[in-house]
Amino acid sequence: MSNYETIGLCIQAIQYYNSYMRFWVFISLIFTFSLTLIAQERSFHFFGWSDHGHFSWYEQGRDDEGSFYHFQIVDLVSDEVLVEELVHSPTTQQDELVQEISLRFNSSISLYDLDSSDMGQSMEQTFQYQNKDYRLAIVQQDTPVLRLFNSSDNSYKDVTALPNSKHEDWELLGGLISPYEKRAALVVFDRVRGIHRVFGSHLTLSFQSLNYHAGDLIEAVLCGQYYICRLLLSQGVSPEEADPRGYSPLLLSARNGKWDIAMLLLDQGVSVSLQDDRGNRALHYAVMAGQLPLVRKLCEAGSSPQWKNLQGRSALDLARGQGAMESLLRSFL
Repeated sequence: MSNYETIGLCIQAIQYYNSYMRFWVFISLIFTFSLTLIAQERSFHFFGWSDHGHFSWYEQGRDDEGSFYHFQIVDLVSDEVLVEELVHSPTTQQDELVQEISLRFNSSISLYDLDSSDMGQSMEQTFQYQNKDYRLAIVQQDTPVLRLFNSSDNSYKDVTALPNSKHEDWELLGGLISPYEKRAALVVFDRVRGIHRVFGSHLTLSFQSLNYHAGDLIEAVLCGQYYICRLLLSQGVSPEEADPRGYSPLLLSARNGKWDIAMLLLDQGVSVSLQDDRGNRALHYAVMAGQLPLVRKLCEAGSSPQWKNLQGRSALDLARGQGAMESLLRSFL
């Protein structure tokens, strides 16, 4: 039985514990099975992924103040640190330290839907993914830059500028590739500050020799790839890009139940009035699925509860007898 199969069986057993015990046993599993990278007196542990591009990790070790745990949840699309805590304790109080960490972050783990059942593919400074060869390097420009090379087509992308002034201030350790999308968590060690840093990089998008193709956003919507949609939109892809039938990304996300993507597209100010071949708009699908937050946002963006489909039924008609949904739609009449 492989390590990951063992993790799956253990996680099923953990579900019978209360929330505190789930986290405690989960920590034990990570110690045993996770990919661990060592830099100086610290051990780095991958913790879990979410399908929205969130990634969690922690490091443990000893310094002048005793034992410590450093925990982060990072958005690998924007490289924003969502949750972070560094806790110190004398070595004799290590059990108490783990308990304190578990209490602080159990709710955050649930909030960001982090899962360790598939930790993805580990990677070193040179690695292969989907028959392409990649290489990680830290190159010295005005400041050190973390760069990812696609050796298969001689392209590269600059992942991030590293804040310290010297190349030797950084140690490149490798990383892990998401089990959900073509995105990697890249790990470096900051020798000046004595901490690990994690940065996200997509493995196909934004390379200098690559261009976006028509239909990339539509494909990401249909596949439910929320953070790929986010990345494409942040790179300037039009949120109104339509498929051959003229269906917009918003309409497709609603037809296919990709509600988080629909909310994302509404933040881009997209049109809410387009219909499909049945005359339904995004609002019809949101009402039928009982998606109250999305229905509110659609109405605030200009959707009318009285718009009818080809059967002559409006969103308000579909909501009759649904209580809160019907009341919400009537408030926009």
